Amino acid sequence: MTDHTSMRRGDQLVFEVVLIGSAVHYAHVMMAAFAHLGRLGLGGDRSPATLIQGFTFSDQAQRFIPCFHNGQWLPLAPPIQPEFFYATVPDTGNRYHLQFVTPTRIKHAGTMRRQFDIPLLVSAAIRRLQHLNTLYGTMPWQPPVDALLADARAAHIVGDRMRWVDWGRTSEATGQTMHLGGMIGTLDVHGITPALATLLTMASTVHLGKAAVFGNGWFRVQPTDRTVSD
Repeated sequence: MTDHTSMRRGDQLVFEVVLIGSAVHYAHVMMAAFAHLGRLGLGGDRSPATLIQGFTFSDQAQRFIPCFHNGQWLPLAPPIQPEFFYATVPDTGNRYHLQFVTPTRIKHAGTMRRQFDIPLLVSAAIRRLQHLNTLYGTMPWQPPVDALLADARAAHIVGDRMRWVDWGRTSEATGQTMHLGGMIGTLDVHGITPALATLLTMASTVHLGKAAVFGNGWFRVQPTDRTVSD
């Protein structure tokens, strides 16, 4: 989603929704729900909004293609398979910039971590993807866990601009306040192998850590150069 939190008349709100497993078949229903939400109004003043366009990512064409335009429904692209990530991530160098956009909550040994390292992130990514695949996958997914963790231990953070932020929400149904604070900021990492880059890119589409259903754990993975070795 766009980083802007305030909109003016005529502004466009651009956002992404990741559908997993059987939910893929309800993409049209999801977009219809957003169209209805726009008619109800967005924000505190319930400003009306109109769904203009919708896109799905085509693994074959390697780009987003329209599936909704000017009120007309168009065919959906087939679901993205893991092979899409394998084909696009390799050969991008070994230096990466990780940006944690929303509060990321990762527990280790029963404690909420306020400092991240690469093995911690890789372990969280493996758990997240394995859990989702167990629930919604169509075939077993068996990543090379030992090799990935060895690669993670060999990588090193050269720039750490992370900080903890407190954030919460109150349930309208129960009135209960939930504390959802976490880590935001950036990490610059050297020594990321193609396998690690692939894993982290996959995880970035489904968020990391706890409270992901509320939007926590959104992060971006960006190569910073094409250096092959340090």
